Parts: sequence; C-alpha cells; structure tokens
Amino acid sequence: ALMSGDHSSAPSEASLATAQKVVETLDVVGITEQMDATMVLFSERWGLPLKTMVEAYTSLLQNPSKSPVDEATRRRIAEHPGVKMETRLYEYAKRRFEADLRGVKRLEPKLAALRAGSLTCSVGGANRTCAAGSR
Repeated sequence: ALMSGDHSSAPSEASLATAQKVVETLDVVGITEQMDATMVLFSERWGLPLKTMVEAYTSLLQNPSKSPVDEATRRRIAEHPGVKMETRLYEYAKRRFEADLRGVKRLEPKLAALRAGSLTCSVGGANRTCAAGSR
C-alpha cells in the first residue's frame, strides 16, 4: 500500500511486515536525525576509514527560516492511517539502528572525530553558511 508506492488503498499489516523484512536485509540502517552516528555505521559496516567519511560528510542543519508546524496540525498528520503505519516502520528501523550502534566499539571518540572534521552548513532563505568542525 502506502509504503510500496501504491496510494490506492490503506496500508496493511502485510505491507508493514514486508517493509520490516526489507529493513533486515540492509547493511546499514540510518536515521536522519542521527546522521553523525549513521556515518560512523557506514564506516564500520563498509570498512571505510573514518577519515574518508569525515572528508566526504557535510551536515546540513535544519532550515531556521522554515515555518514551524503547530501542534494541532502535527496531531492531525499523526492520526492519518498511512502516517501511523510509517511511524511503526520508523520505530522498527530505529530499534535496529540503535542495536547496531551498541555494537560499535569506541563510538563516542569516533563521533567526536567525525564532528570535529566535518563541514556543517545552515541554510536560511538565500543565506548559506558553512563552517568546519563547528559542532
């Protein structure tokens, strides 16, 4: 249904189960709001030197000029059947991500190295600013 790109019917438990099986086949499950840790997982799982990840990684922070979504709108969105199903899939993937992170030795020093050497950018309207190692 919704997760497979077919928007003609409501999402089903079967489509969720299929999507969860796909998650289990992935080498790396990343979480956008934890992109730094996701990059460390890429490094670990694919055998890429952390230095390579640092050189290639740019963190794009949230757009400060984006209008916030009010709580009433968030509640209405969260109640949509498709969003409820997607949220369940997200929570499933997040648990997998967190389990994978627990297996990374010396995670904190690796995160610190990634943050110190990567480029961080913020976008606000026509203004874009970037700085190295500013997080």
